[in-house]
Amino acid sequence: MKARLIIVLSTLLFVGGAFAADEGVSWSELSADQQAVLGHFSDTWDSLPANRQERLATGAARWSAMTPEQRQQAKARFGEWRGLSAERRELIRERAEIFGNLSPEEKRRIRENYRRYRQMDMQRRQALKDRYRRMTPEQRQRLRDHLRERPPKRPRDRR
Repeated sequence: MKARLIIVLSTLLFVGGAFAADEGVSWSELSADQQAVLGHFSDTWDSLPANRQERLATGAARWSAMTPEQRQQAKARFGEWRGLSAERRELIRERAEIFGNLSPEEKRRIRENYRRYRQMDMQRRQALKDRYRRMTPEQRQRLRDHLRERPPKRPRDRR
């Protein structure tokens, strides 16, 4: 009997928590730091969609935990973002969504390729860019397919 009661109560708490998440975050639940960061939303907070409230609350908490240098860097990145055209921002969002849906192995492979590219000298990078630009769309697709299918490189044995 006690076990059933515990299961029922646990289920109610879990389901209640799920419903509460759908209701968003009330202004009074925000910390003082979060309220300070989100002050310009105070009058309209209750009319915001629940998922937007949650994203803003999370972002405000992250902002509050940043150092002054990190905040300055974030402001600079945001300024760059706002300077992009709407089309460019949309393309970046689409690519971020595609990347987010990749397997962890595919993400690792892309990050590793990017790291290797960043370590190349500028002449080598420019040569690769020029070569890629001269390719036909079919050649580019074959290259992407080839790179996707090749096995990951193994670290060389160190003796």
